[in-house]
Amino acid sequence: EAVERVAAGNSIPQLEKKAAGGDIQALKTLYGIYSSDRREADRALATLKKILAIVPDQKKHYEGDELYWDIMKKSSQMKPADAVRQIETAIAAVKSRDKNETLQILLARARFHAGEKEKAVAEIAGFIKNHPESKSLELAYENMFVMLMYAQDKDKALKFGMALLSKFPYNRNTLGYLNSTAMKCYREGEYKKAENVFRLLAQLSPASAVGTSGDFMHRAMTNGTAVKDRAAALRAAKSVLYVVPDVATFLAYISEWDAKSFFPVMIDRGTSLDRRLITKFARAFNPARIIRVTKSVNQELTEDFVRKAVLASFDERTWSDVEKAGPDEFKAFYAANKLAPLGIVCADTKAPGLRAGGAALAAGHAQLIDFHSTGMKNDSEIKYEDAEKIRLALIGKIAAWGYTYDAPFDEIEFVTLACDIPLQFKNIDHHKYCTDDLIIRRDNDVRWAYCGRLMDCDLTTSEYMAMCSLFLKPRNALFFNGYGGRKNFAHYSTAQAAAQLAAAKIFKVKNIGGKEASLATWQAMNKESNQYSMVFINSAGGASDWITAKGKATTADVPAESVPAIIHMTHSFSAANPYSVKTIGGKWISAGAYIYYGATYEPFISAFRQPGEYVTSILEKEPLSMVFRRRFGKPFWRTWRLVYIGDPLNTPAVKAVARLAATDIALRPGETEVGSVEKLFADKKNG
Repeated sequence: EAVERVAAGNSIPQLEKKAAGGDIQALKTLYGIYSSDRREADRALATLKKILAIVPDQKKHYEGDELYWDIMKKSSQMKPADAVRQIETAIAAVKSRDKNETLQILLARARFHAGEKEKAVAEIAGFIKNHPESKSLELAYENMFVMLMYAQDKDKALKFGMALLSKFPYNRNTLGYLNSTAMKCYREGEYKKAENVFRLLAQLSPASAVGTSGDFMHRAMTNGTAVKDRAAALRAAKSVLYVVPDVATFLAYISEWDAKSFFPVMIDRGTSLDRRLITKFARAFNPARIIRVTKSVNQELTEDFVRKAVLASFDERTWSDVEKAGPDEFKAFYAANKLAPLGIVCADTKAPGLRAGGAALAAGHAQLIDFHSTGMKNDSEIKYEDAEKIRLALIGKIAAWGYTYDAPFDEIEFVTLACDIPLQFKNIDHHKYCTDDLIIRRDNDVRWAYCGRLMDCDLTTSEYMAMCSLFLKPRNALFFNGYGGRKNFAHYSTAQAAAQLAAAKIFKVKNIGGKEASLATWQAMNKESNQYSMVFINSAGGASDWITAKGKATTADVPAESVPAIIHMTHSFSAANPYSVKTIGGKWISAGAYIYYGATYEPFISAFRQPGEYVTSILEKEPLSMVFRRRFGKPFWRTWRLVYIGDPLNTPAVKAVARLAATDIALRPGETEVGSVEKLFADKKNG
């Protein structure tokens, strides 16, 4: 209505200006506007008096309206018995049908509060039955609902509330009550009832915030555990590491994984980066055998070859045994094993390095794999329109598979970007946002999946990130609270979260907070390298500087070397350009981080979950891409400025995969066994 008025040149200020000059039509329009909202009783009454002062001969047309507005103003302050008498008098005097019907409902409510509960309920029920087209019908439903609530008849109230929502899906009072009822049932252990109410909220008011939240809760309660368990499910690992010369050979060896077991494969292209990362991974995995492969697989890196390698890894075949690896063959595998894909990897057709890690994660988690290329650089900045094109293109590819993807906890819940996509886009507000956080959203900005980004650059390799995530589990965790004792950051204290994580006895945990969390302490800990496989840092600053409780750190204070690690940094801009070692995020990834979570732009601290929140989720065995993200309706839950780099299905609190002996593996032509990782590179310069 407001839009229509403005379009006609009649906004409320314009109407009031005309009315002040005695424009009778403006006054009547204003009266109609104020009459539509009972809370505007004062303005409606004042406007009516002005109309009657100018055209007193129209008093009959507005007969009883002054009395009506007087009742509207006073009825809530009257004693119930007095309200009944005065409303009955007003009903006899008010000629307007709409206002008269409103008074009938208010009369029933007054009777209810005066103690005539049965009569009041009967009058409202009769009104609903006899006035199906009344403008006050929603008010009647709402009052019946309130009466049942006051009567403590929860079952009837719930049933009627559902009837109300089926007719008026945006009734805020009912939505709020039913949602709080569902939450109360959940807290009191009445899970089935809570689940049903959440489901009905989602069905009856799907486009409302409460309905969307109800949909999330219902799906979480019915399928959330299955999704988490599926994400955590990994095959037993053979205690062998294959080191191969190129991506094609890497994919061929990946295809040798089967339904029961798998083994790590790394690529040595002859670079110092490869040698460094292979050494880092091998020391953490500690295989019984290391086998160098010198014979390359002569195979072009086509999409068909990649899909064959991934599909073959699901069972006892190798890529050369697979005749077809199209959507039908993937679907047949899932149907035969009563599985859903759970996730999809989008691999870059023009980036062989990214294709390696992407295929490994698709194979390791038995996910779908598809292909996408933007032809853009990861560290470039694009416009919103370009980011939106990427979002729609990826959704189109995912939707084409025919699996449910756009709801919480459905058949595709995780997206791995093994493709070159610009990290940030500039929105119409001229601020920067994370592209990754946009492309897994529905049109209404509600998240439908959790996203992770693989990297392949001069800082790391995608296969290193994939192998670390699939085959390593964190052994220890460090919390470093650079906020010290600052009161305005008290909610982000790490002490309790660290104690909670330590009590689970899964990891060895160290917490450094208060004055102890100084630059000197940090530097003393990281002289040589970081030895913690999970690091949670609280700080503030920019892309290359960060505060401690005492002393300002820079990128130079991020250790140059680290054991394979998961890094979470509550800090502004740390991932502004993770492809550059000059930034905090880039330095951590260069040091050996295989998962990094941080801000691409100023996020504001409440965009990050508090330590106690994400530790609780870690211990509930959620995948980390879910662990770190804000939930629906929480601060900064919409498309924002935080990025998750790495495997989105990584679940650190799940037990390490079972280790199988590799004694039965026979060497083949082109394979040489190496006694240790040191001997692996003994013949290489700078090895």
